[in-house]
Amino acid sequence: MAIGEAIMAANGGAGQPGSGSLGAVGTLFHDSRNVRVKGFLTQPILAPDSLGKTLAGVKSEAAGHGGATRTTIRVFMGRNLAEQARHMQLPYDIEAVIPVGPALPGMDIVYFGKNHQERMPDAHTMSEERKNLAKVLCGTNPVPRTDAIARAERGGYSLSLLTSASQNDVQALLSIYREAFEKYTFELNEAAINYMLGNGNKMFVARGKAGQIASVLVAEECEIKLDDGRNVLIYELSDFATSKTDRGNGLITALQHMAIGCLRNIAPHSVIYAEDRAPWLPVLKSSKEAGMRYHGTLPFHCTLVSDRTFDYQKGHDFETLHVFVAPHMRD
Repeated sequence: MAIGEAIMAANGGAGQPGSGSLGAVGTLFHDSRNVRVKGFLTQPILAPDSLGKTLAGVKSEAAGHGGATRTTIRVFMGRNLAEQARHMQLPYDIEAVIPVGPALPGMDIVYFGKNHQERMPDAHTMSEERKNLAKVLCGTNPVPRTDAIARAERGGYSLSLLTSASQNDVQALLSIYREAFEKYTFELNEAAINYMLGNGNKMFVARGKAGQIASVLVAEECEIKLDDGRNVLIYELSDFATSKTDRGNGLITALQHMAIGCLRNIAPHSVIYAEDRAPWLPVLKSSKEAGMRYHGTLPFHCTLVSDRTFDYQKGHDFETLHVFVAPHMRD
């Protein structure tokens, strides 16, 4: 969902320098802002006994991080094993499964997670989240890339990959994010914006007729080296935001189409996915319209307060995310 941990490190908060846009790679760490233990493991899991030992080790290590109310990890697993794991007695639940595709044939990225009881969404919240998702999966059709981009251009917008940003651009981006989010997974300040603009990340923007930035998304880039020597390039489409005066014009759909096309040209075998806000119907619709496919749900995954299609129970600053994945051409 967000650059999060690396930005927090830059801001002097939680995180590890060099951990990349996905957070801690190859280890676990305590993300204090989001009150969770998080990690992306790099040892491929190819056998049931290896999976059991790995998750037992995660549970033991996570127990040492006091105060965390969620543990969330990602693991590379053989596809058949991912299916078997759904029927195994494990300390964590399978929350989402991302096919890695031609980058690692026969492998998946599997999200395992567990929340403390006090961090579980209430029944009303879960029901409304399921309704939002069902509306999109059953009632929203993919929009051809050319149509989505043409719609934005007819509205007077121009789309581009932002290769350099002026100080005015930085301030405009900061203003859009602060307008869009009351609370976010990381502190919204100039340091965060500057991090988004560097470190291999790719920022896609829509500008209005006057040249001002109206909408933005970031493709967070991370090349993960597995312990067996293989490499996987991953892009997380995240940090979606549109100025309130420019909403309803299909800008995020157009930017997602543009980003996916650009990234496929750069790295055809890369893994491209998004973690979309469960209570905000427009962003779910935009991912479906951009041709992305639903692959799982992360309950109360991160700290986030913003506009919602329905109200969360008062006092809940965590939000559930749905994982959407851009298929490879032959999928």
